[in-house]
Amino acid sequence: MSSSTAFLQRPLITAHTGCEGTVENSLVSIVTGIEAGADAVEVDVRATADGFGVLLHDPEIRLKGGECVPVGKLSLDDLRRIERSGQGASNGENEPAVLLDDALALARDHNVIINLDVKDDPSVSAVVRAVEDFELTEQVVISGCSRARAAAVTAFHPGLRVLLNTASVDAGVDDRGYRRFLMQTYHDAVGAGCCGINIDYRMCRDSLVRFAHQRFLPVSVWTVNTVEEMAHMAKLGVFAITTYKPRLLLRVLAQAA
Repeated sequence: MSSSTAFLQRPLITAHTGCEGTVENSLVSIVTGIEAGADAVEVDVRATADGFGVLLHDPEIRLKGGECVPVGKLSLDDLRRIERSGQGASNGENEPAVLLDDALALARDHNVIINLDVKDDPSVSAVVRAVEDFELTEQVVISGCSRARAAAVTAFHPGLRVLLNTASVDAGVDDRGYRRFLMQTYHDAVGAGCCGINIDYRMCRDSLVRFAHQRFLPVSVWTVNTVEEMAHMAKLGVFAITTYKPRLLLRVLAQAA
């Protein structure tokens, strides 16, 4: 069996931000994911008031006094001033927020796919602008998108690949209810011009994967961290698996080959 054939028989591995015990949304996390053998690395993106993309998960910066300040109301200089003064901590860590530009430059230099999890609507324009400036359309996948947000991204930049993040569905829903869910998900993805579906692995069933596969729409799952669930998702035939443990997933997939 050729290496290319083996590659096609396993899901792609996306290293979740903060993989392998690193600080979330840090450059170290990106490098660690790459060194672990991941096919893609994921980061969270928000925009400052003056339109700069920054790697942050939470919508607010909590100051030491307990006050919470929305990221979207801070300029980049404001954010850096807060960080330099030690008055705020992003994501519970005393780490300065990383510029999206720096993350994109790292992905470009390592020739790795970067999954930009867009956390709010105002961040869309910042993400699209940065990707265009770096000419990285072919190395970027956008996630974190409802149908409306996905449609906004594809309208703004039709060449960008966007994953539809599914709505939730009750884990105990019967087959008929799940069928309605998968049909709605499929039509939302196609209607918004998405290149695939991004779903919580706990809501992913064989029927969804088969239905989407037969319509040339890949299914990616998040966030899978146990051997049992990694093996199960691979057996379902999902296209990509996001995990905090890319090294473990690589071993699981190698053993299943």
